[in-house]
Amino acid sequence: MKQFVREVVAKYEDRGNVILSLLVEEKLQDVLAYQLDWVFQGIRYHWKPTFNEKYSEYSPSKILLLETIRQCFQDPSIREFNFMRGESQYKNQFANHQEPFVSISVTNHRSVRLKGQNIAKLLAGLRSTLK
Repeated sequence: MKQFVREVVAKYEDRGNVILSLLVEEKLQDVLAYQLDWVFQGIRYHWKPTFNEKYSEYSPSKILLLETIRQCFQDPSIREFNFMRGESQYKNQFANHQEPFVSISVTNHRSVRLKGQNIAKLLAGLRSTLK
């Protein structure tokens, strides 16, 4: 998995679709937090945030996230900051709405009930078209 991520990051970094943000303590030369995000079609996908446990009491991930969001507001090419998967409480502090990440529908194409529902939808569509 690590090798796969390295290859994907390297490929998309050249295209400007990957952003690695670091929060560094300069005197100690220590990384407090990092965040790996993807950018596609004006949406910045908040993918892999993490922090150095030694500094957990200072909430370095939250500091880095706040700075990242601030930068997104200043970048006219970014129209959305997407927190992606997971239901972490911190996301609710920033989001103004939620969307399901994945929607899965499983149907049995042999089902008589499904065929009846499809016919009813078709008839309803025809009825509204004829009005």
